[in-house]
Amino acid sequence: MPLGKFKELILIFLILFVPQANFAIFYATILPFILVTTLPSVKDRSNIIFRAIMLFWLLLASFIVMKYSFFENLYDLKELMKLALFLLVYYSIRRVTLEQLGYLFFAYIFVDFVVSIIQFIHFDHYLVDLIVSIYSTGNHAEFSLQLNSVRSLGLSPGPGQHGVISLLIFWFFSIRYTFERRSLMGLLGLVLAVSSLFMSQSKTCLIAFLASGIVFIGFIFVLKDNITRLMIIALLSITVFLIWLYFTDIMNVFYDISRVVKSGLETSSLIARVQLWEAMISVILSSNPVLILFGAGRSYLEYMGVYHGSFDNDFVYIFVQYGIIGFVAFVSFITFYLIRNFLKFNRLSITSKIIYMLLLSGVVSSLSIAFFIDLKILSILAILLAIENRGKTTQLGYYSKTSKAG
Repeated sequence: MPLGKFKELILIFLILFVPQANFAIFYATILPFILVTTLPSVKDRSNIIFRAIMLFWLLLASFIVMKYSFFENLYDLKELMKLALFLLVYYSIRRVTLEQLGYLFFAYIFVDFVVSIIQFIHFDHYLVDLIVSIYSTGNHAEFSLQLNSVRSLGLSPGPGQHGVISLLIFWFFSIRYTFERRSLMGLLGLVLAVSSLFMSQSKTCLIAFLASGIVFIGFIFVLKDNITRLMIIALLSITVFLIWLYFTDIMNVFYDISRVVKSGLETSSLIARVQLWEAMISVILSSNPVLILFGAGRSYLEYMGVYHGSFDNDFVYIFVQYGIIGFVAFVSFITFYLIRNFLKFNRLSITSKIIYMLLLSGVVSSLSIAFFIDLKILSILAILLAIENRGKTTQLGYYSKTSKAG
């Protein structure tokens, strides 16, 4: 194996397995590894697109430094590190294939599932406590692993993060199993991922799973053969029947989900989140045109005494951090990508199909949980986009050579 590819695989391994509970530890492990071993060569950095992105990043950093002189804290510089992480990971992945990424995903979800099931059945062991202390935040560990309502954390800081990474890996294996090749590892990978998703009992992720799942089933019925359609109908029929047959037992096991089924949003923290979002948005809209357009940031929220420990909404986060301009650009890109590729889903590459389903489920998830701005999700999206872009570049190079030969 070439040394460059080996280094990239190590980078992806670190992105998956390094604990995210402490951002400083995550950055301190990932960024030096990128800078020392896999940062693009001078030739790559001469690319005009790369130059434009770096110029944008420097201008944004300059604006944030100016805000620091007024609000005197480094919150926005820390948030800018997320954008830097995305760009660095994207430009570091040049040799890894989708197949190799699948092996790393399987290794992660296997370990995550084992930890999740141990937490879910309350198996008490010092190794379990050690994993929780390393990978999970204290408040989530305290409230999510209660005897009467277990929300497994796996290798994630909290149940929400556990849900989004499980959802991402589920779609990775589901797309490959359905549209590429059916393998035992792929089938087992998607089963482990959906199991971890349900054990997290993340209500937002489960809603996103169902919503994106309906669209995905629609794609299958339109694009696949009759045998596949019959298999899906049979699988759904069996699933619905088993849920109906063991509904009471399922609700007893998944207590947090049963609370929503019985009482709706009244038992959820959504109402409190909406009030927090309204407070964040209103204080920024009452600031000044520059901050409204380009982003007030968490530093401004701190200055105004508004809570900003968590956003639980990527759209609110984008508006706070990058203003109306950033919000419009973000929403426009997501909307354009989803609409543009909806009718030509069958013609998309496997990687693009995976990205499509991730963006679709991410739009739903990010309404009340961090999805796109989650460090691991952000990094994995950068990896998938790098693989997809490399495939397009290779294809264009092939057509260019053949046209010259002709």
